[in-house]
Amino acid sequence: LAHLTTEGQLWSWIGLSAVDQSAGYYVKDGYWNGTIWMAHQWFFWKRMLDLGEGEFAHKIAMTALEVWKKETETSYNCMEHFIIETGRGAGWHEFGGLSAPVLSWYACYFRPGHVSTGYDIWLTKQTFNQERSRLDLELSNYHQEKMRSSTLLVCMNPNFSYEATYNGRKATLQVYDRGSLAVQIPNDQSHGTLIIRRTN
Repeated sequence: LAHLTTEGQLWSWIGLSAVDQSAGYYVKDGYWNGTIWMAHQWFFWKRMLDLGEGEFAHKIAMTALEVWKKETETSYNCMEHFIIETGRGAGWHEFGGLSAPVLSWYACYFRPGHVSTGYDIWLTKQTFNQERSRLDLELSNYHQEKMRSSTLLVCMNPNFSYEATYNGRKATLQVYDRGSLAVQIPNDQSHGTLIIRRTN
């Protein structure tokens, strides 16, 4: 985690570098060795949710969305990867498949009715009400690190405030933006019921 979050190592001003920027084989105009890739960052982002590192996951996603936005507004291209030195897109300019993580990040944080987890939590049943102001969710938790909690992301109707319970107990809830919520799921139970409801 320290290597991932340290500026000048794997973290850069435009996201997670594919290789450590302090390594001898890092090159400013490299392909893999001087750039960020959206798909590469997606795998780290998912794992951060498993580790309860919702803040860092949020930073990865928001940085990626901003980088993508700037490039597409400038060039109207779906670039393959992004040069850390300049922040600009590079590689093949019609690589639409690599935009999938970007679209998913947008849905995770800004599209009401969307739920996101790491690799170790499986959703077995989810029900939103029509106005996306209540969620009833059942999950299975395969996480092995019982001392940690996992982060589950939910995008609700932005017009309300919310509270959450997990297995009948109040759950820790963080609001990133109106309707964009991060819920801490304890890993000491293999199954759980999460309820998020509006408070106003």
